[in-house]
Amino acid sequence: MPHGAEAQLYDIQLLSASAKAFAAVRGDGQLITCGHPSSGGWAPPTVVKTLHGQVKEIAASENAFVAICPSGRVVAWGDPDSGGDLGGAATQLAAARVRAITATDHAFAALLMDGGVVAWGHSYSGGDCKSVQKKLYNISQISASMNSFVALRKDGVVVAWGNTEVSDLRDVVEVSASSGAFAALKSDGSVVTWGTELYGGNSCPADLQQVLQVCGSASAFAALTLNGSLIAWGHPFGGGLAPSLHDVFATCPRSGPPWAALKEGPIIQRG
Repeated sequence: MPHGAEAQLYDIQLLSASAKAFAAVRGDGQLITCGHPSSGGWAPPTVVKTLHGQVKEIAASENAFVAICPSGRVVAWGDPDSGGDLGGAATQLAAARVRAITATDHAFAALLMDGGVVAWGHSYSGGDCKSVQKKLYNISQISASMNSFVALRKDGVVVAWGNTEVSDLRDVVEVSASSGAFAALKSDGSVVTWGTELYGGNSCPADLQQVLQVCGSASAFAALTLNGSLIAWGHPFGGGLAPSLHDVFATCPRSGPPWAALKEGPIIQRG
């Protein structure tokens, strides 16, 4: 941390982290960055000035940050190969309002207010969505693994780009991601997975049915079924080897190993 940065870190209202840096916003609107400069730990003075009092949300890839302003404008800094430079996406973003931003390790995807998508960063990590751009409309959700994005349209169609492929997947209501795989929950309660098997791809139980919710850790997935059972698969260290649980009413989001809250009893964590 740069000398004197500790004195600036008070009344923090918003915090985000890349691999080796942090970006924080104080209550007075001041943007504070610290950490390795190559990971976004240093923001140019023009960025700090532009974002003063204007940050609504901050997203991070491995080595870059992107801030969303209340107006829908986005500002990026950090490693250009990780999305720290808007590049050719700047023109598209200037004419649009951004609703949310999702990140892979080295790219960002912006979900626009009109349901469109703009991506930038390293093409291998999903920074180029030109090949599927015509399919990216009426998008309701974007999920990300380390190197891939998956967008869900309001009509239930899934669109993928980056280091992944999925064909003709429809009737989907939600998509979850691990670091190297995706799990799509369909309207009939079934689940379709793809990606690296070690991360939960192409490996969900064949008889998995009546699923209400699926969530992913870094390397596993857990599904909550209608009868309250929790079924997990993927890497054992990521929670994929959890014992059978029953009378479950909630499971976790992606941040950390899967956990389950029982209707009667303690919270159980696996991984």
